[in-house]
Amino acid sequence: PTFTLAALGLAVSADRANAAEQHDRGLAMAWARRDALPAADRAYLVAFAGPRYPQPSSARESLAAWDEVVRIAPDRADGWYELGESFYFDGELLGLRNGAERAEDAFRHALEINPSFVPARRMLTLVLARRGDTSALRGLVMTSSDADSSDASRVFVRWRAAQALHDTRELARARRAF
Repeated sequence: PTFTLAALGLAVSADRANAAEQHDRGLAMAWARRDALPAADRAYLVAFAGPRYPQPSSARESLAAWDEVVRIAPDRADGWYELGESFYFDGELLGLRNGAERAEDAFRHALEINPSFVPARRMLTLVLARRGDTSALRGLVMTSSDADSSDASRVFVRWRAAQALHDTRELARARRAF
């Protein structure tokens, strides 16, 4: 199981680093030994790879798979984050009227589990900015740390929040960082 988990970790890390060859290699190794994984990790692998791996899965199938991850392992911040991303990016495509709200709920769940989970905080910022919820956005921005410089989307998210808040000083700062 630890080898299979390591292979899944390789695939996830490579995905974040946009290293396709390592992603594919890790995913293939993890998938081949998926039965060795505990249920929560196996559900995560299925959702990450897509339920029909190695064939492509539909957005609806992927959303259902991430929903299964949080049902099986409600204490996994990364599962809630991925579910939130599915709602955020695919909600409208799937005809969900409440996709943005469900994305917000999922990102908030991730942050309740792990308050320092930067990707969930950044995606929640984008949801609130898109909705124009300046009160909640201002509260989130005030409690956010800009310490994680490893995320390439950091500057964009700062810019998007500043735009929604009409913060000209922060807009200028973000534009300089672009």
